[in-house]
Amino acid sequence: MAMPRSCAKFILCCAAVCLALLPASAARSEVVPYPNRGLYAIWTKPGIADHLPFIKGGQVVLQWQTVQPSGDRYDFSDLHRQLEQIARLGRVTTVQLNANRQPEFLFETVPCNKNPLTKEQDRRGTLQYWHPAYVKAYTDLVAAFAREVKSSPHRGRVVGVRLNYDTIGTEYLRATTRS
Repeated sequence: MAMPRSCAKFILCCAAVCLALLPASAARSEVVPYPNRGLYAIWTKPGIADHLPFIKGGQVVLQWQTVQPSGDRYDFSDLHRQLEQIARLGRVTTVQLNANRQPEFLFETVPCNKNPLTKEQDRRGTLQYWHPAYVKAYTDLVAAFAREVKSSPHRGRVVGVRLNYDTIGTEYLRATTRS
């Protein structure tokens, strides 16, 4: 069904009025570029890119195994050390918390398949990530991590947060058949 001519004229008139009411600067304004655009040094060894002036940001990487040395204690000193370095360089960063290396206490409480599923996974095996103790530990880890990033004096330098998309780090999954 076609739109009546009077309705089309009304819509065009409304659009013309709206455009006429816009400030002249709005019609000419350009999109402001994202201030943190540029090259980020990720997956590099510490210090390699520190002296390169064209690097805009970096990546802080943590492993669950080192962040939680025991079931009732977290140690985010590595997070703070890396964020301090980013701040000293005047850069921004993404923060990545990997869960493909789990703390020892989980292997004492959660059932485990002794065969790792991926090349990047914990060599001690594959924990049952659906087990209630694992789910609670991982959920508590993510909550503690969020609190720690939020409370950091350098949180303004964090432009993104990355976690394994699942709890065992299957980004490099190589499914094999067994006979």
